[in-house]
Amino acid sequence: MKSLKKLSIIFIITLLVVSLIALAGCGNKTGDSTGGQSESSSGEKVYEWKLASIYQDPANVPDFNSLGHAQEKFAELVKEKTNGRVIITTYYNSVLGGNLELFEQIRNGELEVYFGQPMSSADPRFGVWSIPYLFENYEQVQKTVLDRNGVFFQSAHKWFKDDHNAELLAIGPSVYFRGFVNNKRTVKTVNDVKDMKVRIYQDPLVSIFWSGICNAQPIPGSEIYSALQTKAVDAMEFAPASVLAQRIDEVTKYFSDINWQWTSGANLLVSDKYWNELPDDLKEAVIEAAIEAMEFQGQQEVVDTEAAFKELEKRGLEVYRLTDEERQTWINYARSKDEEFKKFVGEDVFNEIINAVQSYK
Repeated sequence: MKSLKKLSIIFIITLLVVSLIALAGCGNKTGDSTGGQSESSSGEKVYEWKLASIYQDPANVPDFNSLGHAQEKFAELVKEKTNGRVIITTYYNSVLGGNLELFEQIRNGELEVYFGQPMSSADPRFGVWSIPYLFENYEQVQKTVLDRNGVFFQSAHKWFKDDHNAELLAIGPSVYFRGFVNNKRTVKTVNDVKDMKVRIYQDPLVSIFWSGICNAQPIPGSEIYSALQTKAVDAMEFAPASVLAQRIDEVTKYFSDINWQWTSGANLLVSDKYWNELPDDLKEAVIEAAIEAMEFQGQQEVVDTEAAFKELEKRGLEVYRLTDEERQTWINYARSKDEEFKKFVGEDVFNEIINAVQSYK
């Protein structure tokens, strides 16, 4: 009797194992990493993509986070406009890599979608978007970069397509101009930073600008807070809303709106490997979603920036607005570096973008 019960238990366990294996075999096979596909209830192919960035998850950082919200918005719009035939899973906070790593993954077909700022260390031409004092105001930025038929977008699209195996869907206005936050003093002119250790992000063009006026130190984004807290650096250049989003206000005392640079940090790129798999109707829907998400990002950034200056003061930072004369010292210094910028990005590229921006004034 005991033997019979034992055999029955073994038989039941065997049936359960076989059933589980069968069920697993019926599930969606998305591959070992990316590029998953499955079928909808109507039998249509469903494309499953990963979207990665260095930006913060809006679920955790809801305020002063236009880029995180735009990334989330894009994924939502894609699902809506493709009727669920393209599903995007979002990854934030550099969990899949920093800007350089993510861009390399796109080039190699290891990642479907990247949202961020391709660095000039990957292609010197990318530095042309970040030339100091390229734009006069944020309205000019919005008009220039949102125009898919404009020189700015068309040039970038060609560079990505021809040399980096990527489809540029849209460019967003990104964050407001980058200011200067520090622990030592009110910064007004170029001379005020000469004795400071300044954190800069890792980009050759950025180094060209800052290394001539301070002790510039490239430090990864994940180490900024601790570097300022421990006085490993005295200062950094950053947009006002970003200062709040990353709690830099907790470890600094002074903010100045030097507005030295606009960065093209809102590029939506799809690896050609996965873009070419999409039928034309889905491509159109994805582009439409990208354009709407980038327009949303720009609108949100304007709201965030207006609120950020007030919030910085509320949190105890001294916020200084430069006079025209003080700002001119920065502009003059930037223009003194133009030959170096031109040599780095290429004369033809430099002239093309400068002329394109001026046409939007």
